[in-house]
Amino acid sequence: MEKKRVGLRGAVAGLEMERKVKGKESVGRRREGLNIMMRDNEGILEAYVKAWVSGALDRAATRVSMAFTLALHHLSSFIFLFHANDKITLRNKLAKSLLRDYSKKTRHEGIMLELVRYYKPASRLPEKQEGLSLQASDIEKRFEVLVEACDRDSSLLIEVEKLKSAFVKKQSVDRL
Repeated sequence: MEKKRVGLRGAVAGLEMERKVKGKESVGRRREGLNIMMRDNEGILEAYVKAWVSGALDRAATRVSMAFTLALHHLSSFIFLFHANDKITLRNKLAKSLLRDYSKKTRHEGIMLELVRYYKPASRLPEKQEGLSLQASDIEKRFEVLVEACDRDSSLLIEVEKLKSAFVKKQSVDRL
């Protein structure tokens, strides 16, 4: 239990940094209005992943708390939107860790789907803001990023396909 607390404390360290940089009012807003910068700090990103895979964020995810929202924002932004060539190894490492966790914990399917679907509405282009979800092409690109991150590891590729199938199934249920 202590390891979970330490992992969560490390992940929430990003929140404390945001408070110092942006002020409490920008950090305390709901997910739709977050005004936080994307992180590419390896230590912070790894702390978020450790908190995620240890289960320390499970309750936070259920409550959609700020700790989970920050982890979700930073991990999704880094994995799917950050395109620095010198950070691809880190991106792949983080994605693999999350996929391995998903393979062991089917209860994490929901938060993995959140990771793939997540976007910060204010950062979207105006012509893409007509709906509250990503376009199909954006989602497809995100699954391509996950496939690329697998580095041809067949067990991880199976997990990506399983996640993609769960996404399609969830989409069809949501449309009903």
